[in-house]
Amino acid sequence: MSASTNKKYAVVKHDSFELTPLDCPVCKFFMMTDEDLQYFNEYKCCKECGITWAEGPNKEKWKEGWRPNPDVINEKSITRSILVPRLKL
Repeated sequence: MSASTNKKYAVVKHDSFELTPLDCPVCKFFMMTDEDLQYFNEYKCCKECGITWAEGPNKEKWKEGWRPNPDVINEKSITRSILVPRLKL
């Protein structure tokens, strides 16, 4: 005689859990390093955007939601894409 067991599983999503995107919400470059993850957790962007725009004199504005003009981001992205290939998703 085999004992039948009814196993039940529950999946619980914790409210504080945030999924990290694969690409930076600001510049759209692929986030590849643990430093990118650290910057995303603090500034919601990759390390490069964090260093360039989120830290320093813009820190308070950044926390309030300020982001650079898309033309400025694009100009920086062109320069950066020479060094780091952009992953298109």
